[in-house]
Amino acid sequence: MLSTEKKSALGVYGVLVAAALALTGCAHHTATRENLASARTSVESARRSGAPADAPVEFRRAEDKLNAAEAAARDERYGEAKRLAEEARIDADLAEQNAQSARARRAVAELQQSISVLRQQMGLPPES
Repeated sequence: MLSTEKKSALGVYGVLVAAALALTGCAHHTATRENLASARTSVESARRSGAPADAPVEFRRAEDKLNAAEAAARDERYGEAKRLAEEARIDADLAEQNAQSARARRAVAELQQSISVLRQQMGLPPES
């Protein structure tokens, strides 16, 4: 049989272990919320940049991963939620960059067309 002192020590140890586990869970949950918020911000930024039209595959992948991350967080699968949120953020950033690149390529093509028209109006030969 355990003495009263040993029972008391075991009780304190049990409380400390439970508190440590609870704090670990809270920290993990907080980190996941931060990752989700960052992913939401990146997806919204990509949306505003025109990614749904100019980089639809990457943008859709980012949205799908964000939705999956939010579902995982609701189901308290915080590790999976955090990973998916990070992937969603990266995919959204890629979509935004690809959208900007697509716009730049269109601008270059328009400039080249304008130059071609001007050369023609001036009677200059087309550039080779």
